[in-house]
This record gives sequence, structure tokens and C-alpha cells, in this order.
Amino acid sequence: RLVRKVSDREGFSRVALLDLNDGGIDRATGLPITLRMVRRSLAAAVLGDTLAVLRNQTRPYEAVPGAAQALWQTWTERLGADLGRDRNLSRRRLLARCREMTADFRRLKTVDRPAQRVAVVGEIYTKYCRLGNWDLMEYLAAEPCEIAVGGITWYALYYMDTHTLKGPPPLRRIYRLLARYLTGIQREMLGILKEAGFVTLPPFPELKRSAAGYAPLRVTVADGWLITAEAAAWASLGCRKILCVQPFAC
Repeated sequence: RLVRKVSDREGFSRVALLDLNDGGIDRATGLPITLRMVRRSLAAAVLGDTLAVLRNQTRPYEAVPGAAQALWQTWTERLGADLGRDRNLSRRRLLARCREMTADFRRLKTVDRPAQRVAVVGEIYTKYCRLGNWDLMEYLAAEPCEIAVGGITWYALYYMDTHTLKGPPPLRRIYRLLARYLTGIQREMLGILKEAGFVTLPPFPELKRSAAGYAPLRVTVADGWLITAEAAAWASLGCRKILCVQPFAC
């Protein structure tokens, strides 16, 4: 909305804004939200979250410097090819991919060395984008720190959860169906990681309950109660250093 307002004011009202939204902001120039796009996006979120946990919790202890990052890059390219060809995106294949990635990272040789555990919570752009956070993750990894950060599946489920509280009833039902599907996959994904010894945030329903008493759970704007829930959950998992990163307007 801000970009459209500024571009109009500066004399660029005829310039189309190509974006992804369901709020009718872009004057018919938005990307159409199709079932294929939703399917690929959910798959990318599950695979990306798994890969992030594996790299972040292996890198501080790798015996060969750069080994975890190299394996992360290999899997990024492999999964990118799958997504580009709509391949291995069924629930069964997604979870099989999670098991394969986990097994690969478990095979990397590690050494026992001290590393601080630092959790990162905050606004979605600043938390995940290296431009938005001045390459915070690489800075922490070089310290070295074991980085704890919630993934896109939690944010996606938070978004779906808040949208079951507002909007037309048919759209609410769609969000509830999507949330049920993604929650099931997320729960199985986390089970695979925990069985292999990795530490993660709890599944979304449990994460939401952990925020009770700390933040109002019916907030339906921006990151609402999610930041509080993630901070509380990471603290309960033993993280004594939690960075809350926010952009200028939050």
C-alpha cells in the first residue's frame, strides 16, 4: 500500500506494481494465486525450514570448515530443481526428502566445541532477509553461535490462523483447511528432526498455547503474538540470549 501511494504521489501512477496479495492493492497487476503456486509454496516452506535447522545446528560443530554450508548449497540446488519441475511435492515425498536431508547432515563429521545458542525472533522481513538484517545470520555463525530461528511454516500457519478470525466465511474455511494440512506436515517434519537430535520450536498449536498470558491471541495484524510466542518457546528450550529484530516502523 505504501509503495502504491508513494508512486502515485511522485507521478508514476501508470507504473504497474507486480506483487502477491489478496487485498486488491495492485490494480489488476498482481500475480494470480493458483493452486499450483500454493502447493509449491507450502512445499518450499517445509523443505526450507528443515534445511535451515540442519545447517544452523550443524555448522558450529563441523569438523571441516564450510562442510555444512556446502551440503546446504547442494540440497538447495537439488530442491530448487524439484520445485521448478513440480517433482517430489506430495506429502509422502516431502517427508522422505526431510529424512534424506537429515541423514546427510547427521553423517557430517562434528567435534565437541563451545558455542553460544542465540535465538532470533522478530518481523518476518528483518528476521529472514540478509539485506534487512545486515547479514545477521552470517555474523552470528562466525562468532560461532548456534542459531535458533523459527521457520516459514510457523509464520504461514500464524497468518492462516489470524485469517480464520476475519474476512468472509468461505475464505475462512479455505484458511482452516490449509492450516490443517500444513500443521500435519509440520508435526511430522519436526518429529523427523527431533528423532535425529535436533532442537526446534514446538508445532504451531503448541507454540500458540505457549503465548497465552504473554500476548493477546486474537491480535490479527502484522506479527501479533507470534514474536512473543517464539521468544517464550526458545527461552523454555534453554536459549538465554534472544534477539528481537524489527524494522523502523514496528
